[in-house]
Amino acid sequence: MLWAALAAAIMVLSGSGDDTAAIRKLIGLLDKAIAEHVSDADRKARAEEALRSTMETFEAHRKTLEAMGRCVQEVDARYDAKEADYEDCVRGLDQHYVETAAALEKSHRVLLRSVHPDEWEKISQAVFRRDKKQVLVKSLKEVRTRAEASKPDRRRQPGLGGVFSNRHITLPQNALNAMIGPLTNQTFGQRYQFGVVEGGVGYARQASSSSEGALGNPLALRMGVGFGIFPDFEAGALFLPMQFQPDFEFLQILVFFTYQLRFEHLDVGLRLSFLSPDGKTIPLNPGVSVVHRSKDFRVEFAALAPMSVVRGTGTDVGLNFPLRGVYQLTPRLFTLLETGYFRGDIPESATQAVPLTLGLGWTQLFGDRVFDFTASFSWDQFYSPGAPSGEQLNAEAYRIQGGLNMQHSVF
Repeated sequence: MLWAALAAAIMVLSGSGDDTAAIRKLIGLLDKAIAEHVSDADRKARAEEALRSTMETFEAHRKTLEAMGRCVQEVDARYDAKEADYEDCVRGLDQHYVETAAALEKSHRVLLRSVHPDEWEKISQAVFRRDKKQVLVKSLKEVRTRAEASKPDRRRQPGLGGVFSNRHITLPQNALNAMIGPLTNQTFGQRYQFGVVEGGVGYARQASSSSEGALGNPLALRMGVGFGIFPDFEAGALFLPMQFQPDFEFLQILVFFTYQLRFEHLDVGLRLSFLSPDGKTIPLNPGVSVVHRSKDFRVEFAALAPMSVVRGTGTDVGLNFPLRGVYQLTPRLFTLLETGYFRGDIPESATQAVPLTLGLGWTQLFGDRVFDFTASFSWDQFYSPGAPSGEQLNAEAYRIQGGLNMQHSVF
């Protein structure tokens, strides 16, 4: 009857739904049934007053939670947010639940005293179309449980990456990202004339007929860090690149700088990346990236110009248009699909490629550190538009990457 329905209503207001109109309709039906089946005028007036008080309590409860939720969202969108800002948003929440509980319990007692058991049976049948009387026994406890679950995690440092699909292009100010895995924002589009540069442990299998080294090293590890120097400017490097097979050697170091323009759901990033010189050649990779962020989806596109500057000879300039889509299956688990178009040297056609990457990741919070466990399977030369007929598809050569990335606020 009344209290079973109001228990569900409380759950609605505390996060499992959002339907005040349905609650108002329910109380309206109860008010009509009470007017019809409660004979005594004084008891009827008290019962109707209890219903009005219940509705007012619910509406005040919802407005309070909505205001706190908006406050947390606004703070979470700021790079300069402090833990005290989150505390201010939920200040008084515990006292609010105590007061809400007291108001509902008071209305409950008034209704129980105002309506006789035989009248309750008639009201129940009229409103709920069933005969058994139900009593609310744990609604207020459920409110508190759900509200506690919805509070922001106070251990997390404000501004650190949370849900992967809603992260900005650059790291927050004073945030450090230890990169020992693939699929980071910092390595998106990091493809050069010779191949792809990605963090983590990687194994590459080249096609037996391939004469190109662009598919990576048989077994390699790249580690590094990114750091948010200013609210919208980051810098970093993969400064420990090592190849283990076929022979051990240190690879070229990746260095990157990114400045971003932030909007509500859109970021625009200006990036300059380069590799440590290899003899007389300096690989550069300047470009622009655009990200659209939402709760469950993320779409990222970049226009890059990978080039090799050869001292005394000239510059080879290519094009790279990577496109990445992320779908957030749960707040922690996400999947990734990446493709695009790459042309290693504009005058040449043989270096054209349409890559394909499948990725999977899991985000976990440990204390005040955010960890991303990531893995990817890539065909860097999946389709070659300039290759002879019958040789355009190449699924034989692939690259596997795996590892983890950790974000931490250093101040």
